[in-house]
Amino acid sequence: MEPKNDIIPCLNSANETMQPVRLRYKILDGKQLEIKVNTIKCIKYCPNDEDLIHWKFTDEVLKIPHGMTMPPPPNDFWLLGKLEITQTEVLIMVNSVQRALLALTFFDMHFGRDAIRVESLDICNELYKNSQQNSEMYIPIQKYFKGKVFGKGAPLKPLNKAAAGKTLGSRLNKANYINIIDKIKCVMNVSYENKEIDFYEKGIDYVRDSLKLHQMLSLIHLQHDKKITILEFLTLVIDLK
Repeated sequence: MEPKNDIIPCLNSANETMQPVRLRYKILDGKQLEIKVNTIKCIKYCPNDEDLIHWKFTDEVLKIPHGMTMPPPPNDFWLLGKLEITQTEVLIMVNSVQRALLALTFFDMHFGRDAIRVESLDICNELYKNSQQNSEMYIPIQKYFKGKVFGKGAPLKPLNKAAAGKTLGSRLNKANYINIIDKIKCVMNVSYENKEIDFYEKGIDYVRDSLKLHQMLSLIHLQHDKKITILEFLTLVIDLK
């Protein structure tokens, strides 16, 4: 089976694959959180957008490793994500895995672990073919999450120690890719998952590895109309026992 390399997923303004992620934080200190929200310059309440908080790409964001492939626009228009604050939770909604990783690092630094603590994330395991119509599904990002049922997935896990030094991309050469796809059985996978996240104990690299695996799995789904579980994917690609 030849890979359908002509199928490109929707991309955002930074040329990142659009794959919505919603980070879920438990509020530990509401007063401290309120002070932080009013202090950070790159976030701002927007009454015209359901009273959500907009998170912009500014100099504050540039002070940490951001991994963006494009420089910030000169007019402060680049919207990174949106925050919704409830009585008990802070929800941070972004449209890519890269921005989710950026949010984890940035808000851990600026809000602090005494104010909020990330406990889980919601992720979409479906990618859509690049088109104007499909891109509009993600705008505004908060409406994308409404009405979706997020099944309980397994906790995020990175590559095992034996495979830690291996790059998945290098393993997916054409021969291996075709061989993997030919072995795939049509196993249904949860399209929308809520997954526990152990960011504080394991670190950002732990989460990055896990989310990259989800993105690679989602790309296989898009290009081959197949359903493969994350366990099957790991077993076939890096020969986990």
